[in-house]
Amino acid sequence: MNRKQTFACLLLLTLSYPVHAFEVDEFKSGMSREKVKETLNSWNFDKIQDFSQETLIAFDLGSKGTNRQLVFSFCNDKLVSFEQEVKPSLKIFINTVNKFNAKYGQPSKIEADTGVISTGEKNTLALFWRNGIDTIGIRMLLLPSNDQILLSHQTPNNCWKVPR
Repeated sequence: MNRKQTFACLLLLTLSYPVHAFEVDEFKSGMSREKVKETLNSWNFDKIQDFSQETLIAFDLGSKGTNRQLVFSFCNDKLVSFEQEVKPSLKIFINTVNKFNAKYGQPSKIEADTGVISTGEKNTLALFWRNGIDTIGIRMLLLPSNDQILLSHQTPNNCWKVPR
């Protein structure tokens, strides 16, 4: 293969690379805020709240006995980040990390941190994998009042650095 053919192949691969990559359930990066809200209507959340210009949160109030919470982040009215809270347990954390390792290989980034917040000590362990241009992550937060596990899907954007 000569240089021109090689360049043409690389150009074709680059142009065919997906611009909007992540897709979780019915949510795809690049969706508008209104389309996300419309899609959420069929999910029967107790509350869908515009938290800020770039953040939309859907959650249950606890009356259903569920721990559902989804956080959508937008850049220029396009979905660029999807975060889901899951039941906090070490078993779920380990099983999810194992699943992500099998699917995406070893993590591309690991963050471990400890600090103090107003109610006591906060400990964090986060692992991130790359999937094309996207970053997939799991973050476990150990807090004085409760623990959290957050799964995230993020795509590069002009508003902030990924992962965040």
